[in-house]
Amino acid sequence: MGISVFPVPSASGGGKTSYVQTLNSGTSYTVPTGVNYLVVKTIGAGGGGGGATQGNEGLAAGGSGGNTTFTGATTADGGVGGSTINSGWNNGGGFSGTTTAPTKKGAGGWGGWSHGISTANASGPTFGQRGADGDEQVSIVNTSGGSTINYSIGSGGSFGTGNTGSGMYGRTGAAGQIEVTYWL
Repeated sequence: MGISVFPVPSASGGGKTSYVQTLNSGTSYTVPTGVNYLVVKTIGAGGGGGGATQGNEGLAAGGSGGNTTFTGATTADGGVGGSTINSGWNNGGGFSGTTTAPTKKGAGGWGGWSHGISTANASGPTFGQRGADGDEQVSIVNTSGGSTINYSIGSGGSFGTGNTGSGMYGRTGAAGQIEVTYWL
């Protein structure tokens, strides 16, 4: 069985130079002159975090992240939104806070959280579930220099709502992205 080196080094021992382009917006990519194949990593968007509350006041789950596509490459699915978490009625006062959304592309949004002082059937902190990270796929796309390839970047999942008195909204998931590697 033969072993192939990727990319193939030149006979003089010097290799080709690799280049990486990150696509965060737009809808089309032009292949550089002299390039015959691309290594494409597609990253789906993260799901939104679920909301949290100490009562039954209209929670919502986070939305799913969008898929990321690049013609000829495997589609990366977006992450699922976080579910809602509810801990009964809050008859006392409460305080609430938030966590910051992750900055990694394709990362799921953090869930909201709350902490109420209850005299009924609930106590302690409650949390909205964190949204799931987007999927990552790596593909080799055969092409030719000067070709135009269409793509789409998945949008982050929407945040889940929480009770504004004692709970917090979740956070939006991070958008997807595409990393294109080629050699010249």
